[in-house]
Formats: sequence, structure tokens, C-alpha cells
Amino acid sequence: MREFARKINDLHFKQNIIIVIRFILIAFSVFIACFGLFFAIFSGSGNHLRELFLFTLSLKVFLFLIFLYLALQANRALKNKLQIARQLDEYNLDKSDTYQNALELQSQEIESEILELILQKADNKAETQILKTDKTPLEPIWKIAAILLLSIIIISLISPPQFKAARKFFALRSMPQVRHKDFVELVPEDLSITRNSKVQIEVLNPELDVEHTLFYRMEENWRQEKLIDHEKTFNNLDFSFSYFVQTPYATSDTFRIDVYELPIVRAMDVRYDFPAYTGLNFEFIKESQGNLKAVKGTKVTLNITANNPIETAEIYFKNGNFKQMERTGRSSFKTEFRITQNDSYHFKLTDILGNTSQKISKSITSVRDEYPEIKIAYPGRDTILTQNMLLPLQLIAFDDFGLKNLQLHFQINRSEQDSLIILKKIPGTSLDIEHIFDLGEMALLPGDKVTYWVSI
Repeated sequence: MREFARKINDLHFKQNIIIVIRFILIAFSVFIACFGLFFAIFSGSGNHLRELFLFTLSLKVFLFLIFLYLALQANRALKNKLQIARQLDEYNLDKSDTYQNALELQSQEIESEILELILQKADNKAETQILKTDKTPLEPIWKIAAILLLSIIIISLISPPQFKAARKFFALRSMPQVRHKDFVELVPEDLSITRNSKVQIEVLNPELDVEHTLFYRMEENWRQEKLIDHEKTFNNLDFSFSYFVQTPYATSDTFRIDVYELPIVRAMDVRYDFPAYTGLNFEFIKESQGNLKAVKGTKVTLNITANNPIETAEIYFKNGNFKQMERTGRSSFKTEFRITQNDSYHFKLTDILGNTSQKISKSITSVRDEYPEIKIAYPGRDTILTQNMLLPLQLIAFDDFGLKNLQLHFQINRSEQDSLIILKKIPGTSLDIEHIFDLGEMALLPGDKVTYWVSI
């Protein structure tokens, strides 16, 4: 093979390789762009597998037609040896078209000195010929291909599981089986709220083309309602209920929403432990209204029950003092204090939601303990003792709380005072009795004077 023919063959091969690479890069760029489009649609398709598969199939047909078209175009774009010879002559600025003439004449198989001179000239020129391929067809497309490749690599690194799933789905040859969720996720799950609050029940990551039904129970009856946009809103909710959501393929857990009033005292029991000197037994008042009234010094025990589960309970007095109440149950508390003066009080209840009770003041009345009163109703005046030495007395006494220790005091002339106990224990708060004062054993002489009085 002559030297010029060998050089033309070398350049012919290299230049056509560049053309083939160009069309391969175009095909690669189209494929990457189509896969990127598919990945974007796949990521947001949810469970529309049938539609996604049909789209993928259409995309594959489109790619096949594009590749076929590019293959035909690549075949048409391949250069023959004469075009390569012309390319060399243009590169050498050879107006005599040395390589083209030599290539055309060589193919005619004519032997002559002139032909040999032309071929020899081409060989001589070929010995120093620089073979430079035309790479301009690659310049725009390789940059586009590089950008697309870099983009798809970044996407695969950002979301490897999603990218892997998309790649596997793209490679499917048959319709995939639809896989439904086997569990329904909900918010807000269990919840405690104040009456007339707004509550929204929402399905997390729902299957978009699957019907979701809300079941909720008020008292003993279950109700059901199809969810619109996979959510249900209760405005001004004033009842508690249990609920769950069901699809044809899955069911959520059952949750409960508890509705509470603002905390208030639902019931209050009061116990009065009176001062010992009054002799009164304790008094217990069930379902008290809360207004307290007792003698000064009385110990009061309050037991309250609230309408809600309570976090903390405090009792505040008018003078600014307050006490932390002692917990006795989830919603019940107690406290103790003594009545020392007229006052008022209110409870501050804080429930598990952080709501506090309204201020409702109750009165405390300190009752003054009056002195007991007693009198000798009969004879009620000075009298002369008869010979039987017996003096009938009628004694009347009363007190606001109770009586005890009824004593008769007496003094004969100017002697020492003496006394005797008539009654120690006296039931009730009043007394009206008759008592015979027997002076027979006192050795009285005519003219003796007996002074007597009673105390209680």
C-alpha cells in the first residue's frame, strides 16, 4: 500500500470514530435526560404503578426510535476516503488537490509515467503529513453529556434507595404487582384537649388512589365517614371519642381523643374539728357549697374532687397566703387549716393540659365564742330556810356551743367558800333542771346566813 493511501486510511478510521462517538454521546444524553425525567415522575408517583409502567414503556419505545434514527444518521454521516482526501488537501491548503487526484487515479489502474509522478508526489507529501482529525462535532455534545452525567451521579448520591428503586423499575419488562401498605399511620394519635378545640385527624403518607374510611365511637355507637383528602377536621369539638382509619388493605391502631372542661371543683367535703374546750364532736358536711363558718380555732379539712385529671392544686386566701394541696387521687386533693379570722379563699387547679381554673371565691366566717349564761330561776331571791333544811332550786343555762361542769358554790356566814358538782357532762347547748340544795348536814344555827351561786 502506498504511503498516501495508508495515511488516508488512518485518518478515515479516526475521523469516522469521532463521528460515531458524537452520535453515541447524543444517544447517551437523550437516554440520561429521559431517565432523569422518569426519575422525577417516579419519585412523585406514589402507588400509580400501572400508569408509571405504561409511561416507562412509552419512554422505552421513544428511546428505541431515537436510537434507530441516530444510527441511520450516523451511517449517513460517516465519511468515505475521497472526503478524507479532500479534508487533507483543505488542511494543507493544497489547491492542486494532490491527495484527491492520487486517490482517484489510483483506483483507475492506469499505468503511465504521469500517473506514477502524481502518486509519488502524494507519497512524498504523505511522509511529512500531519494527521489531524476534525473534533469540532464533539465540542457541544460532550459538554452536554458531561453535565447530564454529573447530574445523574449527584441524584444517585443524594437518594441512593430511591435511585436504585427507579433503576429497577425502569428495567422491568412486565407490569409489576401493586403492593399496598399493610398499616395506616395517623396523627395526632392519642390526644387530650379542652372543650371546643379544633382537631384534625390526618393520614400520613396515604395511598392516593385508595379509599380511606374513618371510624369513630361516641359512647357505644361506632360511626364511619369517608375521608376527603385523607383528613377529617372537627371544629369546636365537645365530645370524647375513640377512632381508627381503615382501607381495603390495612387498618390503623385505635386511638382516643379526650375532651376536658376547664378544671373546676366538682365536689367538696368539709370536716370541722372544733376546739377541745367547746366539747363538740367533729362535724362532717358532704357536698358542701364551700362557704365555711365555725368558731375561731376550728381546724377545717377540705377534700375536693375536680372534673379533670389535675396536675397541681393550690388554695389561696384573701390575705395573700396560699398552700399546696395534698394529692389523694388523680383528680382529688385535700388541705387543712384553722379558722382564725373572717377571710375568703379560692382554689387554683391546673390540669394535665396546663389549663387553670377560674377564680371562684368562698367565704370564711369566724364565729366568736360567747360566754355561757346561767341563772337561778327559783327561788330567784333571798329566802328563809325551812326546818327540813332543803332548798329547791331551778337552774337555767345555755351556750352557743355546749355546757359542762355545773357547780353550786356556797358560803356560810364568813367561812371559807365551798362548792359541789351538780353535773359534769351536759348534753346539748341548754339546761333547765331542778336541784335540791340539802343543808341538813351543815350544822346551821338560827341566824346563820348562807350565800350561794352557781357556775357552769
